[in-house]
Amino acid sequence: MAQSLNSWHVSQDARDDEAADILLRDPIWNSFALADLEHPLRNYSQFPMAWLEGSSERAICLILRHPIIGEVISPSGSEEGIAAILKQIDLPEHPLLQVQKRHFPLLQHYYRPETNWRSMFRMAIPPSSQQALIQTFTPSSPVRQLGMADLPALKRFYDLYSENPFSTDLFARALFFGVYDGQELIAAGGTRVLSQTYHLAVLGYVLTAPQARRQGFATAITASLVAKLSAQGFSTIALNVFADNSPAIRIYQRLGFQSHHRLSTSKGILVLPLDAPTPSCYNGQ
Repeated sequence: MAQSLNSWHVSQDARDDEAADILLRDPIWNSFALADLEHPLRNYSQFPMAWLEGSSERAICLILRHPIIGEVISPSGSEEGIAAILKQIDLPEHPLLQVQKRHFPLLQHYYRPETNWRSMFRMAIPPSSQQALIQTFTPSSPVRQLGMADLPALKRFYDLYSENPFSTDLFARALFFGVYDGQELIAAGGTRVLSQTYHLAVLGYVLTAPQARRQGFATAITASLVAKLSAQGFSTIALNVFADNSPAIRIYQRLGFQSHHRLSTSKGILVLPLDAPTPSCYNGQ
């Protein structure tokens, strides 16, 4: 039987150790949230937490308000706990929503999508598959690791071909590989998240210019990232891929990635129900 929301206790922002204890129950789903526990991102993240006295049931919700990344909401844990959290906290007005199926109705109570909801898979490659990939993968000679000197070319590349904004300000904390044709990049990919504390990484930005597709660059770049990260001790390596992107899913599956969660994502617009609190600015302190 579902517990009454009044039975749940809610903390507006959990201590780091409290948040980590819940998030590490599912590090693949919570890979972004775990990275946001680290500085400097912790200055912009809030982790409201809900718990039942005398029970191991817990719920937590990442709420990020970052000047570059933007606003994000990602819940984890008991549905009743998430409902209690959403009812008692100040919600961001225009966040990116990343929501598992079981939490989807709860977020729909507070948000309508800016466009259509899109379905994604959260995939990860287990350590055993990482080692198998390292043993069988031969790096492609055009693929090389990118450094600060490559940043102008990388920015031009993503400005031309990517719908997702690429921030040069976050590059210093990332790992990237790419392929050049002359002075211009024609393929690249890197990490969205790197957490030394929790030994996890999230891959992203994997993109090939139209004229260079079907030459294996995306596969080689992804494999290079996995090999480098695994050698550096990153045991959790995950990524998001849209459910309708069959070519990318096949690439990741061949490399050893497995699907762990199906999620819905969209930019959300806050539409408060009558019994919800009035939002106010959270300063992240």
